Amino acid sequence: MLADAKIPITFWDEAIATACFVQNRTLLENREKNQETWDDSDNDDDNNLNTEYPFMSFHNLDHVVSNQAPDPSVSQEDQVSNNFDDVNPQNSPNDGGSFQNQPSSDPNVEVIPESFDYFINSPEQVPNFTPHTSTILQDLPNLNQSNLETQVQGDSIPTHRVHRNHPLSQIICPLNQRTMRSQIEHANICLYSCFLSQVVPKNISEALQDNSWIEAMQEELLQFRKQEVWKLVDLPEEENAIGTRWLYKNKPDERGIVVRNKARLIAQGCSRRRQPPGFEDPKYPHRVYKLSKALYGLHQAPRIWYETLSKHLLEHGFTRGQIDPTLFMKRENEDLLCVQVYVDDIIFGSTSSSMCKEFEEIMKSIFQMSSMGEINFFLGLQVKQSADVIFINQSKFVEKLLKKFKMQDCQTIRTPSDVNCKIQPDPKGKSVDQTLYRSMIGSLMYLTASRPDIMYAVCVCARYQSDPKESHLVAVKRIFRYLKGKPNLGLWYPYEGNFELYSYSDSDFGGYALDRKSTTGGCQFLGPRLVSWQCKKQTNVSVSTAEAEYIAASAGCSQVLWLQNQLLDYEFNFLKTPIYIDNIAAMFITANPVQHSKTKHIEIRYHFLRDNSEKGLIILIKVHTDKQLADLFTKSFLSGRFEFLIQSIGLINHD
Repeated sequence: MLADAKIPITFWDEAIATACFVQNRTLLENREKNQETWDDSDNDDDNNLNTEYPFMSFHNLDHVVSNQAPDPSVSQEDQVSNNFDDVNPQNSPNDGGSFQNQPSSDPNVEVIPESFDYFINSPEQVPNFTPHTSTILQDLPNLNQSNLETQVQGDSIPTHRVHRNHPLSQIICPLNQRTMRSQIEHANICLYSCFLSQVVPKNISEALQDNSWIEAMQEELLQFRKQEVWKLVDLPEEENAIGTRWLYKNKPDERGIVVRNKARLIAQGCSRRRQPPGFEDPKYPHRVYKLSKALYGLHQAPRIWYETLSKHLLEHGFTRGQIDPTLFMKRENEDLLCVQVYVDDIIFGSTSSSMCKEFEEIMKSIFQMSSMGEINFFLGLQVKQSADVIFINQSKFVEKLLKKFKMQDCQTIRTPSDVNCKIQPDPKGKSVDQTLYRSMIGSLMYLTASRPDIMYAVCVCARYQSDPKESHLVAVKRIFRYLKGKPNLGLWYPYEGNFELYSYSDSDFGGYALDRKSTTGGCQFLGPRLVSWQCKKQTNVSVSTAEAEYIAASAGCSQVLWLQNQLLDYEFNFLKTPIYIDNIAAMFITANPVQHSKTKHIEIRYHFLRDNSEKGLIILIKVHTDKQLADLFTKSFLSGRFEFLIQSIGLINHD
């Protein structure tokens, strides 16, 4: 409850009281049909949970303030209904851990939840009241106005004092012993004792000091025993046993809260391995484990797992994708079930809920897998689903990166790259930590899975990983400053809309100052949904804009053909897919097979664009430069043009 409400641990007592309040008014599953809760017979009207709201929710506070203006004749100090020194006994918690509700006499005023015993004075909604002294002065004309006080200054210092000296009769502890005061640090440790460990141990000695990680390691070894992965044998002569080591990792949910401590025991390369550190057999400490099945750390493990999984799925009526071997599909009448496999993480969806339940039962019975419910977090991607749209972003990962690289307090900026300062080699510049620079680039590259707005800036900075300078580090930090201002941007996938495949392709002619090579950019859509995007420096130097655009269109054609083949597994056949470019000369080169001075030196591998155009797989269409969405992946822009492009590709801020 504290984690969901995002409040500090000092509110633990309010959380317990709220939990008791709800539990005492909720019917349990094992109750008889007509059995009431303990509080039903006395407070029928107060036990209606339809009026309850989430813990620490400010649902009704604005409504109460707007309908109850404070009395101007009452001082600000008297507006407080209760304080922590003088509590009204009628509002104190009862033995059941709940609060007695005090309904208002006004039917138009909603009741504030019982956990709030104070009046909230909103300066935005409550009008300012001034004393009406004009009427009083008219009734009393003989009074000297200089002797009148128009404002009364209240005493802000409380009159109630707490004395340290108490009578001996009130002291219950032995007088000859010194009183030991509790420390708040110890209290916090006790409070967190029921939660999973938040710290990942670096070695086995640290893990053995935490009960959470001990249970995680025991769970891993229990699975080995159930699956008959190994057996304990004597080490043969003239053979060496391979060592083992533990890997530890926290499994967070979509909110970033740790929900599981995962421990894995991996081999270091052979079929005979030493006993796991910290869990040696006391009777046979010198024996080794002989593997009967593939396990983590072995080169055969991924292949064996995929073969085992695909075998069982094919036996249950699934078909494997022709293009994507990790895609499995099953049809029953007009219903379809799709299963996508990524190592040991599986996502699936169907047009029939019964097919989903059947698949869950198969995975539970064969592989002892557990269903996590509706997908909301997968491989670092946060997924929010509603009745008409799917939203994907990585806001938690952005928050983690800002904290990791100490950029959480930086000033925000509106664009990830500076249009007036191009990133160039800086041989005379000051060198920076190469490990830190590469770590930043790698983290940002992973973030581009849902943030195409930083794709170009990250790719340009990634060109200087071999010898980064201070100017390059400043450019990378600018990307973090941009992310600080827009952490919640994500891809918007509406259910409504057409389902046509089309692509944009563009290039920045000679944009790289070091070798004058151009940058290729492209993006592909299924209706209004962005499904793929690219940014890459071309491998050869183009001598004209037509050549650079032609090479970029060839790269876009390759991506379109790959998507066409992918969609064939879903029984979608797209022909004559439009590729929008803003260069007429490149279109003429595709349509006209005659060689001339601008095309005779173009490599043969780029001419497959013309071949696929003749086959009817793609078609080139002219688009105005202002509507060329692939520009986002080829150069820097001012904030106005940049905002237009990210909104046009479907990148939306979702708070």
